[in-house]
Amino acid sequence: MNTLDQFAGFLYRAQDVGFEETRDKIPTVYTEFTKKGNTKKADARTITGIKLGPLAFTAQGGGPHFDEYAPGTERVTKYIKLSLVVVTPEELMSDMYSGGRVDDDKVKLFLDIPKDFAASATWSYEILALQFQQLGTSTSVTNTWNGLGRDSLALFSTAHVTAKGTPVTWSNRQTVTAMNAVSLMEGVTMLEATPSEVGQPLGSVKRVGIVHGRYWEWRVPELVKSMKQPDTPNNQDNAMRLRGVEWVPILNPYLSATDATWMLLDLDNHELMFFMKQKATYSRGVNDFNGNQINRCVTRCATDFHSAKGALLNG
Repeated sequence: MNTLDQFAGFLYRAQDVGFEETRDKIPTVYTEFTKKGNTKKADARTITGIKLGPLAFTAQGGGPHFDEYAPGTERVTKYIKLSLVVVTPEELMSDMYSGGRVDDDKVKLFLDIPKDFAASATWSYEILALQFQQLGTSTSVTNTWNGLGRDSLALFSTAHVTAKGTPVTWSNRQTVTAMNAVSLMEGVTMLEATPSEVGQPLGSVKRVGIVHGRYWEWRVPELVKSMKQPDTPNNQDNAMRLRGVEWVPILNPYLSATDATWMLLDLDNHELMFFMKQKATYSRGVNDFNGNQINRCVTRCATDFHSAKGALLNG
């Protein structure tokens, strides 16, 4: 709990304005690489539908080959509650408004507490969304991470298996390597080689998001915007620009500057979800016993992955 003594520096010394030592706030990032989940119900419930396999040879006059639609594993996403409380002494606001501490007190730093709570809430959403990249290889369940996918494997695994027909193993966890044109193109090929649950090949990827931290901040534009083949002295065209794939760099500054991981996302088809059940709400109350002001912010949200398809990790 803050005490009046802790605010003395503002009330006694700051005659004009309190300021925050920061540049302009960065735009939200989690909305750029996660999809908005449906929160109309108490919990988010999804189930995969597994369709039909190929037709099978039937002898003349013989019986037909039977197939059926199959329901996949049901997945339930539960929302978590996040909160933050700041308690300020009852004298603080009075002295700031009335100038009771100094003759010309104009400190405004604490007059817009709801805005500060909103910034903290957005920061929390960004931290939650980091889990896809930081915990995507983990099956450990935490208060905020579901761990296991529908196939009881991690989001990013080399051992995903199709659910119907002859099992087909597929991977969305790329061999760890430095980022270069070959690794990015190989990643797209891995996304496109992901089969459906009946083993059928999927279509081509059109838009590829590269979610990365500042570690690759200058490497990404070098690779995706170079007209000629990167890292070579020859005059060949950059193959990353030839096939019609739209590369969408997504810089996530919340990743550590030493974090060398990156995700490739099929932006039109991936299933990394962010569920906003209750937007951050601000409330203010007064403790009747001592008059202290209680400022409170609460939000309910969740992150989850409906499917491991459409997302790949190199890390």
